[in-house]
Amino acid sequence: MASPSLIQALQNDPSLIVYTKAESTKRLDSALKIAMKDPANEFKLYPLLNRVITDITLSTVCTKENHPHVLEVHNQAFFGTSSDDFRLPDCAACYFNDDLENYFPAFWFEAKPLEVFEDWRTSAAAEFRAMQLFQNAIPQLREQVDRAFRAFTGLEECYVFILHAIT
Repeated sequence: MASPSLIQALQNDPSLIVYTKAESTKRLDSALKIAMKDPANEFKLYPLLNRVITDITLSTVCTKENHPHVLEVHNQAFFGTSSDDFRLPDCAACYFNDDLENYFPAFWFEAKPLEVFEDWRTSAAAEFRAMQLFQNAIPQLREQVDRAFRAFTGLEECYVFILHAIT
């Protein structure tokens, strides 16, 4: 573990951005509290999604020298071929290619609220509702995957996560 004086010295270096585990945990905790305070509203899950994907992208490093890709957060990423044929997943991690100035998805999240105000881990009714919500999200995810395969030439597989039932 780095000493506080070392962290302070690094934070004073204008060429560095220091992001500690404590700061990450504090931000994650804040996003969880927002989501848990009003679990029936999907938009309350967005800060949590953004936090998780941001931390994942910040912690990734390409091991290939002079590689043109960088992993970035892309909220409401456009998966489509036209303004009439598209889907917008809630939050995605996309590889951006600096050379070609384009992107393609690495993975994405779709948020779904749980409108049952009981702990879904201990309530049979809430657990059943959570399973229904999960199943009901599958057609939307299939449409997103379909649009992703059509929009991103060469994409061979998709990783999609559903986030819901934060209580």
